[in-house]
Amino acid sequence: MLTPATVAYGYNVLLINSRFERVFDKGHIILLPDSDDNPVAKQPVGHIKNWKIVVLDSHNLQWEGIRLGDLDGKRMQFRNDARPAARFLYFQYASILIPPW
Repeated sequence: MLTPATVAYGYNVLLINSRFERVFDKGHIILLPDSDDNPVAKQPVGHIKNWKIVVLDSHNLQWEGIRLGDLDGKRMQFRNDARPAARFLYFQYASILIPPW
C-alpha cells in the first residue's frame, strides 16, 4: 500500500548527480528494467535489480565531457542492493510518455 511513509523510506531514494536529476525530472531520460534481469529469481514483488538509462531527448546536452546521448542503454550502477521501488520509476515513465489531460 502506498503511504507517505512508504515514499519517504531510505530504500526508495535514488541518489544521482544533480545534472542527471534535472534531465530525469524534465523527461529527457527514463529508467527501464534491464532485460538481463532474471524474472524467476526469488525477489520481493516489484523488486528489479538492474535498470538501464533510456535517452528520449538529448538536446546535445553534455557535462564533464559526456554527452547525454552516450548514456542511452547504459545500465545504472548501484553501490549496494538498495533500489527504488519499481512502481515509482514506472510512474515517472508513464507521466513522461502520457500527456496530461
